Order: sequence, then C-alpha cells, then structure tokens
Amino acid sequence: MDKIKKYFIEFLMIFLGITLGFFAENMREDYKIKKSMIQNYKALIDDLRADSITINRYNIEGTKAYADLVKLHTLIYDFHSKKISWDSLKIKMMEIDRLPSYGTVFINNSTFKAIQSSGLLSGLDDKQLTRKLSYYYEVILKRVEDNNKIFDQIGIEFYNKQFPFVPYNFTNRLFENSDNYKEFLFGLQASKKIICSEEFIFDLDAFSGKVLHYNSIKETLYKENQSLLKTLYKIQQQN
Repeated sequence: MDKIKKYFIEFLMIFLGITLGFFAENMREDYKIKKSMIQNYKALIDDLRADSITINRYNIEGTKAYADLVKLHTLIYDFHSKKISWDSLKIKMMEIDRLPSYGTVFINNSTFKAIQSSGLLSGLDDKQLTRKLSYYYEVILKRVEDNNKIFDQIGIEFYNKQFPFVPYNFTNRLFENSDNYKEFLFGLQASKKIICSEEFIFDLDAFSGKVLHYNSIKETLYKENQSLLKTLYKIQQQN
C-alpha cells in the first residue's frame, strides 16, 4: 500500500511538473507574442501616419489643377456650343497652368507583411483588428495598386497624345519666354485639330472620369486608414 501511495505521489509530482511547465511555456509564449505585437502596433501606427500624409498629398479636389480641369471642360463645351470662337478658346486655354497629374499613391505594407509572415496575425485575439488589417492591406491596397497601373497608362496616353500641352511649367526650363512658346504651340494647325475635334471631348471625359474615380478610391483608403489608426491607438492605450 505504501508503495502504491509512493508511486502515486511520484506520478502526481511528475504530472504537476509537466502541467506547470506547459502552462509556464504558454505564458512565456503569450508574453513574447504580446511584446512583439506592442512593437508591431507602434510600427503599424508609424506606417499608417505616413500613409495618411501621402494620401492627402495627392488629393486633387480644391487644388488649382482640379479647377483648371473643370475650366477646360467648360471651355470645350462652350466652343462646341458655339458660345465662344476658336480664338477665344485659344486665349482662355493659355491661362490654364496645369491639369491634375497622374501621380499615383504607394503604400508601405512592410510591417503588415512581416506580421503576416511570422504567423502573428492569425494569433491575434482581437478579430476586429485582424479584419481591419486584412481589409486595408489586402483589399483596399490591392484596389489602389490595380488602379495605379490603369491611371498611369491613361495619364501618360492623355498627356502625350490627346492633350500634349499641359503642364506648361516645363517650358520655363526650355525657353526664355514660355508665354511666346504657348502662343506658338496653340497657333499650330495640329493643336487646333486636336482641341477642336469631337474625339477630344471623349478623351477628356475618359481622363477626367479616371481622375475622379481614382480620387474616390483614395478617399476610401484614407477613411480606412483613419479607422485603423483609431483602433490601434485604442489598443496602444490599453497596453
């Protein structure tokens, strides 16, 4: 009986030792994950702050370039409606400084990729945060990247072929008097043929539509950026 009792106590001690060791290892692992995620949260916040600055930098609404785009649409419509002559159109178009560029937004996703590849993302207790991170970096960002290529292509095509007159500021580096060059440029028969053609109406509409569509994608990106930042700030305060 004493032997059985002794064996039982030894078994119990071994069992408790293994169990406590298992729990201690789990606690150490949880602590390491939590500590790693606190550092990653800070890195994510830094990335998202930089993203918000980049997104706002390319916001076109309210800029002179956007106002000039609206002005160009109005001028073309007025010309084809016979409200203004070619000479009037030419003079007013020379006042346009630049149109919205086709500069595209690039987002830094290196921290998210590091979290994802390390397996930490699947181990997050906060499933709402997991969903937000995945939506921002894997859905919205993918949409931005896809549209970057399309927008670049349409922008290059528009500025090089359909409307090779703007931005004019580059002419300041090439000519002593850029205003004289503008007059020369708009005095060309080829310029009149491009601007007065009905095809140009559709080319301008296509470019403007893409500008507005791309801007709406950036607005969605910014909204998700701010929502994700708010969630991370809250988690950071709790830790």
